[in-house]
Amino acid sequence: MEANNTLASDQAGASLFMMYGDAGYSFGIIWPAVLINFIGIPGQIMNFFVVYVTIKNRKRLYNRCNYLLAMLSFFEFFHQSGHLVALFVALKGLNFIPYMTSVCLQLHAMFGLHASQLTYTCIALDRLLSTALPAL
Repeated sequence: MEANNTLASDQAGASLFMMYGDAGYSFGIIWPAVLINFIGIPGQIMNFFVVYVTIKNRKRLYNRCNYLLAMLSFFEFFHQSGHLVALFVALKGLNFIPYMTSVCLQLHAMFGLHASQLTYTCIALDRLLSTALPAL
């Protein structure tokens, strides 16, 4: 029974590929990519300026949290740039791209996503310790 379900899902995936693989531009794919980038591009610009201002004023910033926030902005810049890749693919009219091409195009965004989550955790621990143990 399980083999039949797997076969049916493979056939459904193949039929989706056959139906939409060379369909060209699709409003249902382009619209979400445009919307995400409409929000994300100003965020990328602001993240760049957070890193720039932190580097420019590094002698005046004595707190660890400032550097952690700059690291977070740096990693989020990479994460948000993955949305530009999705927009590029959607605007080219490609509904499916090969796996290795997708991995190569999205690897930096995945690195930025996971590094930003780790940086969020470090910021949370830093803020917790700075409020719980202010004498340190």
